[in-house]
Amino acid sequence: MDLIKCSEDMFNRLPIFPDTRLCPTADYSLIKEFPANCVFGPMSVFGSDCKFGSYCEFEDGCVFGENSNFENNCTFGRGCSFERNCNFSDFCIFVLCSFGDDCTFGINYHFK
Repeated sequence: MDLIKCSEDMFNRLPIFPDTRLCPTADYSLIKEFPANCVFGPMSVFGSDCKFGSYCEFEDGCVFGENSNFENNCTFGRGCSFERNCNFSDFCIFVLCSFGDDCTFGINYHFK
């Protein structure tokens, strides 16, 4: 599947309802920092060294590059894949995800 490569300008124009940014399936590898309360479509792709705010939700099959950093209360759908050295803060929820080497987890993470 060929994904649309989302630029910073395109990302900033995505709709927010009422405090959640709705992000369709896309290639977000050009963007390094995401605010809190983003909901990403299935099979979205993210580059290395990304930082995500609290309460982000990722639908099934999203792929993340190395050294990604996730703040509190993020939720990940089935089959999400993480490369090396990803960091997860407290209260993240994972459903059948795969993790590369040296990923770290805060307290109270949950696997389904």
